[in-house]
Amino acid sequence: MLNMRQLIPHSKKDCKFDKKDSLTALNEVASLASCDKCLYFENRKGKVLLLWATNVNGGPSAKFLVTGVHTMNDIKLIGNCLRGSRPILSFDQSFDRIPHLKLIKELFVQIFNVPYKHPKSQPFIDHVVTFSYLDGHIWFRNYQILDQSDMALAEIGPRMVLMPMLILSSSFHGKVIWANYKRSTKTKEHASGAKRIKLSQTKTGNKDGTSSENDDSESDEFDDINKYLE
Repeated sequence: MLNMRQLIPHSKKDCKFDKKDSLTALNEVASLASCDKCLYFENRKGKVLLLWATNVNGGPSAKFLVTGVHTMNDIKLIGNCLRGSRPILSFDQSFDRIPHLKLIKELFVQIFNVPYKHPKSQPFIDHVVTFSYLDGHIWFRNYQILDQSDMALAEIGPRMVLMPMLILSSSFHGKVIWANYKRSTKTKEHASGAKRIKLSQTKTGNKDGTSSENDDSESDEFDDINKYLE
Protein backbone atom coordinates (compact mmCIF):
# COMPACT_ATOMS: atom_id res chain seq x y z
CA MET A 1 0.00 0.00 0.00
CA LEU A 2 2.80 2.43 0.89
CA ASN A 3 4.63 1.71 -2.38
CA MET A 4 1.47 2.35 -4.38
CA ARG A 5 0.95 5.67 -2.62
CA GLN A 6 4.51 6.66 -3.51
CA LEU A 7 3.69 6.03 -7.17
CA ILE A 8 0.61 8.26 -6.89
CA PRO A 9 1.83 11.32 -4.94
CA HIS A 10 -1.53 13.11 -5.18
CA SER A 11 -3.37 10.18 -3.57
CA LYS A 12 -5.07 10.15 -0.17
CA LYS A 13 -5.26 7.23 2.26
CA ASP A 14 -8.30 6.40 4.35
CA CYS A 15 -8.73 3.34 6.58
CA LYS A 16 -12.11 4.32 8.04
CA PHE A 17 -14.12 1.54 6.44
CA ASP A 18 -16.09 -1.18 8.18
CA LYS A 19 -15.89 -4.42 6.19
CA LYS A 20 -19.42 -5.21 7.35
CA ASP A 21 -20.67 -2.35 5.18
CA SER A 22 -21.30 -2.65 1.46
CA LEU A 23 -18.41 -1.72 -0.82
CA THR A 24 -20.56 1.08 -2.21
CA ALA A 25 -19.91 2.91 1.09
CA LEU A 26 -16.40 3.53 -0.26
CA ASN A 27 -17.92 5.94 -2.77
CA GLU A 28 -18.97 8.22 0.09
CA VAL A 29 -15.55 7.88 1.75
CA ALA A 30 -13.86 8.90 -1.51
CA SER A 31 -16.27 11.78 -2.06
CA LEU A 32 -15.63 13.16 1.43
CA ALA A 33 -11.91 13.14 0.61
CA SER A 34 -12.60 14.95 -2.71
CA CYS A 35 -11.34 11.95 -4.71
CA ASP A 36 -12.95 10.82 -7.95
CA LYS A 37 -10.89 7.60 -8.35
CA CYS A 38 -10.35 4.78 -5.88
CA LEU A 39 -7.97 1.83 -5.43
CA TYR A 40 -9.21 -0.60 -2.78
CA PHE A 41 -7.18 -3.62 -1.65
CA GLU A 42 -9.49 -6.27 -0.20
CA ASN A 43 -7.79 -8.90 1.95
CA ARG A 44 -9.73 -12.17 2.32
CA LYS A 45 -8.53 -13.60 5.66
CA GLY A 46 -4.91 -13.20 4.66
CA LYS A 47 -5.24 -15.83 1.92
CA VAL A 48 -6.56 -13.95 -1.11
CA LEU A 49 -5.84 -10.36 -2.11
CA LEU A 50 -8.26 -8.53 -4.39
CA LEU A 51 -7.92 -5.10 -5.96
CA TRP A 52 -10.76 -2.80 -6.97
CA ALA A 53 -10.00 0.06 -9.36
CA THR A 54 -12.95 2.37 -9.82
CA ASN A 55 -14.17 5.71 -11.09
CA VAL A 56 -16.25 6.99 -8.19
CA ASN A 57 -18.32 9.36 -10.31
CA GLY A 58 -20.52 6.90 -12.19
CA GLY A 59 -18.12 4.04 -12.80
CA PRO A 60 -16.90 1.81 -14.27
CA SER A 61 -15.11 -0.38 -11.73
CA ALA A 62 -12.76 -3.32 -12.29
CA LYS A 63 -11.96 -6.17 -9.92
CA PHE A 64 -8.65 -8.07 -9.99
CA LEU A 65 -7.10 -11.04 -8.23
CA VAL A 66 -3.63 -9.95 -7.06
CA THR A 67 -0.71 -12.39 -7.04
CA GLY A 68 3.08 -12.21 -7.18
CA VAL A 69 3.29 -9.12 -4.97
CA HIS A 70 6.80 -7.83 -4.20
CA THR A 71 7.44 -4.52 -2.46
CA MET A 72 10.47 -2.29 -2.99
CA ASN A 73 12.03 -3.57 0.23
CA ASP A 74 11.42 -7.23 -0.67
CA ILE A 75 13.36 -7.33 -3.91
CA LYS A 76 15.91 -4.53 -3.30
CA LEU A 77 16.43 -3.61 -6.95
CA ILE A 78 19.02 -1.10 -8.12
CA GLY A 79 16.53 1.36 -9.63
CA ASN A 80 15.50 4.55 -7.87
CA CYS A 81 13.39 7.62 -8.54
CA LEU A 82 12.67 10.87 -6.77
CA ARG A 83 9.62 11.09 -4.56
CA GLY A 84 6.71 12.83 -6.27
CA SER A 85 8.07 12.55 -9.81
CA ARG A 86 5.60 11.98 -12.65
CA PRO A 87 5.63 8.63 -14.50
CA ILE A 88 5.36 7.59 -18.13
CA LEU A 89 2.58 5.02 -18.45
CA SER A 90 3.37 2.23 -20.92
CA PHE A 91 0.82 -0.32 -22.16
CA ASP A 92 1.50 -3.13 -24.60
CA GLN A 93 -0.48 -3.59 -27.82
CA SER A 94 -3.03 -5.88 -26.17
CA PHE A 95 -4.59 -2.87 -24.42
CA ASP A 96 -5.44 -1.34 -27.80
CA ARG A 97 -6.66 -4.61 -29.33
CA ILE A 98 -8.78 -6.40 -26.69
CA PRO A 99 -12.08 -4.62 -25.83
CA HIS A 100 -12.14 -5.10 -22.05
CA LEU A 101 -8.45 -4.17 -21.79
CA LYS A 102 -9.21 -0.86 -23.53
CA LEU A 103 -11.54 0.00 -20.65
CA ILE A 104 -9.02 -1.14 -18.05
CA LYS A 105 -6.32 0.94 -19.75
CA GLU A 106 -8.42 4.09 -19.58
CA LEU A 107 -9.16 3.43 -15.92
CA PHE A 108 -5.46 2.94 -15.11
CA VAL A 109 -4.47 6.06 -17.05
CA GLN A 110 -6.87 8.17 -15.01
CA ILE A 111 -5.67 6.63 -11.72
CA PHE A 112 -1.88 6.47 -12.19
CA ASN A 113 -1.39 9.59 -14.31
CA VAL A 114 -0.12 12.41 -12.09
CA PRO A 115 -1.63 15.79 -13.09
CA TYR A 116 0.84 18.27 -14.50
CA LYS A 117 1.99 20.86 -11.93
CA HIS A 118 0.08 19.20 -9.10
CA PRO A 119 1.25 20.70 -5.76
CA LYS A 120 2.35 17.27 -4.44
CA SER A 121 4.26 16.29 -7.60
CA GLN A 122 7.66 17.18 -9.04
CA PRO A 123 7.84 18.89 -12.46
CA PHE A 124 9.88 16.13 -14.13
CA ILE A 125 9.63 12.53 -15.31
CA ASP A 126 12.19 9.92 -14.25
CA HIS A 127 10.38 6.56 -14.20
CA VAL A 128 8.13 4.35 -16.32
CA VAL A 129 5.18 2.30 -15.09
CA THR A 130 4.47 -0.60 -17.45
CA PHE A 131 1.39 -2.75 -17.89
CA SER A 132 1.94 -5.92 -19.92
CA TYR A 133 -0.71 -8.52 -20.76
CA LEU A 134 0.36 -12.17 -20.88
CA ASP A 135 -1.52 -15.45 -20.25
CA GLY A 136 -4.65 -13.62 -19.13
CA HIS A 137 -2.78 -11.58 -16.50
CA ILE A 138 -1.64 -7.96 -16.30
CA TRP A 139 2.00 -7.66 -15.21
CA PHE A 140 2.71 -4.42 -13.32
CA ARG A 141 6.29 -3.12 -13.21
CA ASN A 142 8.00 0.19 -12.34
CA TYR A 143 11.34 1.22 -13.90
CA GLN A 144 13.78 4.09 -13.45
CA ILE A 145 14.87 5.91 -16.61
CA LEU A 146 18.67 5.74 -16.51
CA ASP A 147 19.36 7.35 -19.89
CA GLN A 148 16.67 9.19 -21.83
CA SER A 149 18.63 9.11 -25.07
CA ASP A 150 18.43 5.31 -25.44
CA MET A 151 15.75 4.68 -22.76
CA ALA A 152 17.97 2.51 -20.58
CA LEU A 153 15.89 1.26 -17.65
CA ALA A 154 16.43 -0.25 -14.20
CA GLU A 155 13.58 -1.81 -12.25
CA ILE A 156 12.58 -0.09 -9.03
CA GLY A 157 9.53 -1.99 -7.81
CA PRO A 158 6.95 -2.67 -6.60
CA ARG A 159 5.77 -5.47 -8.85
CA MET A 160 2.55 -7.47 -8.95
CA VAL A 161 0.39 -9.55 -11.25
CA LEU A 162 -3.30 -8.77 -11.74
CA MET A 163 -5.86 -11.22 -13.07
CA PRO A 164 -8.95 -9.35 -14.36
CA MET A 165 -12.08 -10.84 -12.79
CA LEU A 166 -14.93 -8.56 -13.80
CA ILE A 167 -15.87 -5.04 -14.85
CA LEU A 168 -19.02 -3.35 -13.53
CA SER A 169 -20.86 -0.40 -15.05
CA SER A 170 -20.90 1.67 -11.83
CA SER A 171 -18.58 2.16 -8.88
CA PHE A 172 -18.49 -1.11 -6.87
CA HIS A 173 -21.86 -2.16 -8.28
CA GLY A 174 -23.98 -2.15 -11.43
CA LYS A 175 -24.37 -4.32 -14.49
CA VAL A 176 -21.58 -6.72 -15.43
CA ILE A 177 -19.88 -5.31 -18.53
CA TRP A 178 -17.32 -8.10 -18.76
CA ALA A 179 -16.46 -11.13 -16.61
CA ASN A 180 -13.87 -13.90 -16.74
CA TYR A 181 -16.13 -16.80 -15.76
CA LYS A 182 -13.59 -19.60 -16.14
CA ARG A 183 -12.90 -21.68 -13.10
CA SER A 184 -9.75 -21.21 -11.06
CA THR A 185 -8.30 -24.64 -10.30
CA LYS A 186 -6.12 -23.43 -7.46
CA THR A 187 -8.77 -21.47 -5.56
CA LYS A 188 -11.37 -24.14 -6.23
CA GLU A 189 -9.14 -26.81 -4.68
CA HIS A 190 -8.45 -24.52 -1.72
CA ALA A 191 -12.15 -23.99 -1.03
CA SER A 192 -12.95 -27.67 -1.54
CA GLY A 193 -10.15 -28.67 0.84
CA ALA A 194 -11.44 -26.30 3.53
CA LYS A 195 -14.93 -27.71 3.12
CA ARG A 196 -13.68 -31.31 3.40
CA ILE A 197 -11.93 -30.45 6.67
CA LYS A 198 -15.11 -28.98 8.07
CA LEU A 199 -17.10 -32.07 7.05
CA SER A 200 -14.47 -34.31 8.67
CA GLN A 201 -14.73 -32.35 11.91
CA THR A 202 -18.50 -32.70 11.83
CA LYS A 203 -18.31 -36.50 11.50
CA THR A 204 -15.54 -37.08 14.07
CA GLY A 205 -16.61 -34.45 16.60
CA ASN A 206 -14.46 -32.10 18.65
CA LYS A 207 -11.88 -33.11 21.26
CA ASP A 208 -14.35 -32.46 24.08
CA GLY A 209 -16.68 -35.10 22.67
CA THR A 210 -19.23 -32.70 21.22
CA SER A 211 -20.00 -32.62 17.54
CA SER A 212 -19.65 -29.42 15.55
CA GLU A 213 -21.91 -28.24 12.74
CA ASN A 214 -20.43 -27.77 9.31
CA ASP A 215 -19.51 -24.13 8.82
CA ASP A 216 -19.16 -23.17 5.16
CA SER A 217 -18.19 -19.56 5.88
CA GLU A 218 -14.54 -20.30 5.01
CA SER A 219 -15.38 -21.67 1.58
CA ASP A 220 -18.01 -18.95 1.06
CA GLU A 221 -15.20 -16.41 1.12
CA PHE A 222 -13.96 -17.94 -2.14
CA ASP A 223 -17.30 -18.56 -3.88
CA ASP A 224 -17.01 -15.53 -6.15
CA ILE A 225 -13.32 -16.25 -6.87
CA ASN A 226 -13.89 -19.90 -7.82
CA LYS A 227 -15.63 -18.78 -11.01
CA TYR A 228 -12.49 -17.26 -12.46
CA LEU A 229 -9.38 -18.59 -14.12
CA GLU A 230 -6.12 -17.85 -12.37
